[in-house]
Amino acid sequence: MKTYKNFINEFGFMYIGKENAITSKSLSHIKKITPRNLRRLAHEFRVEGFPILSSSEKGYYIPKNLEEITRYKKETRSRIMNLNETVRFI
Repeated sequence: MKTYKNFINEFGFMYIGKENAITSKSLSHIKKITPRNLRRLAHEFRVEGFPILSSSEKGYYIPKNLEEITRYKKETRSRIMNLNETVRFI
C-alpha cells in the first residue's frame, strides 16, 4: 500500500498544476529510474487514489484544481475511444 509519505517522496509538491509539469525524461533522471518504471510507479499511485496526471506535451503533474482533473478525464476517455476504434478496425 502506498502512503502519502511515499507519494511525496516520489513526486513531491513541485509539480502542482499542468503549467508546472515535468517531463518523464526529467523526472526519470531525477529519480534515477527508467521511464518505464516511472510509468509503472505512477500507475501504482493512481490505483491507490493519488492524483498523478500526465500530458503528452507537458509531462507529469499534480492537479491544482477539480477543473484539471475533469479535463484530464475527458482527454483520457477520448484517447481510449480512439484506440478502441483503431483496434476494432485492425
